[in-house]
Amino acid sequence: MFKKIFFFAAFIVFGLLGITIYQKLTLDDGRLHLIFCDVGQGDAILIRTTRSLDILVDGGPDERVLNCLGKHLPFWDRKLEMVILTHPHADHFTGLLTAFKRYSVLSFVTEKLINQSVGFSQLLKELKTRKLTPQNIYGGDRFTTKDGLIVQILAPSQSFLETTSPGGEIGESSEFASLVILVSFGEFDFLLTGDSQVEELKEAT
Repeated sequence: MFKKIFFFAAFIVFGLLGITIYQKLTLDDGRLHLIFCDVGQGDAILIRTTRSLDILVDGGPDERVLNCLGKHLPFWDRKLEMVILTHPHADHFTGLLTAFKRYSVLSFVTEKLINQSVGFSQLLKELKTRKLTPQNIYGGDRFTTKDGLIVQILAPSQSFLETTSPGGEIGESSEFASLVILVSFGEFDFLLTGDSQVEELKEAT
C-alpha cells in the first residue's frame, strides 16, 4: 500500500515538474507574444512581453477569455499587470468580470465613458471591490513597460468624446468612441482599433 502511494505521489510530482518546465520554455521564452483570443463577438487580446508582463485588452462577451488566458499564461502566473478596456460595450467588457475573479489585476485603464447597462454597473462594482480606480486615457497618452514595450493611445481625444458622447455615456448601439491603440516593440508595430468608426480613425491619423 505504501509503495502504491509513493509511486502515485512521485508520478504527480514528476508530472507537475514536466508541465512547469514545458510552460517555462514555451511561455516564458523571452519573446513578445500577441494573442487574439477566440471569443466570438467582440475582442480579447493578450500581450505578453519579453519579461512576462501581461496586458489584456478587452475581455470579450463571456468567460471564454479564461480558456485563452489559461492556454497562454503559465499556471503559476495569476497576475495581469494591466487591463485595457477600449470602450464600455458588453462584447468587450463582460469577460473581464470572470477574469477579475481568477487573476490579480494591478491597473485598469479605459476612456472616460460609462454605459448604464447592468453588466457595466457590475464591472464598476467589481473594480471598487478590488480597490482598482479606473485610469482614464485619451489620445496622446502612452505607457512604456520596463522591457521597452510602448502602448500609445492615438484616439479619441477629450474633445472628440465630449462631441460624440454628450454626458460621457454611450449605449450598446453607439460605437463612436473606442480607443485606438498603437503598440510598438523595437521595429514591430501593431494597431488595435476596437470598434472605432471612420470619424475617429481619421482623428487618429
